[in-house]
Amino acid sequence: MKKFLMTFFICLVLVFVFMFFGGSMLLDLSRHFYAFLVFISLALAVLVTVLEALWEKLEALEKRVRALEEDTPEELIQSLENREDLRD
Repeated sequence: MKKFLMTFFICLVLVFVFMFFGGSMLLDLSRHFYAFLVFISLALAVLVTVLEALWEKLEALEKRVRALEEDTPEELIQSLENREDLRD
């Protein structure tokens, strides 16, 4: 939760800076400026958090594959590669 709140805060600051330096000219948000700011920051924070979690899972899978490759004897790897060649 702490990680998500930090991500949300960073997104909030970045969106505010974007809106301050011309983003408000692109989007006419005179009435609901802060609501839009919080909504977009929340959406970006959720997206970044999901992508970060997927990235961590990918790294864990890569470590498992490397460990399995190191534990597998060379003869088994070669026989599996030969089988794949025969299927084509």
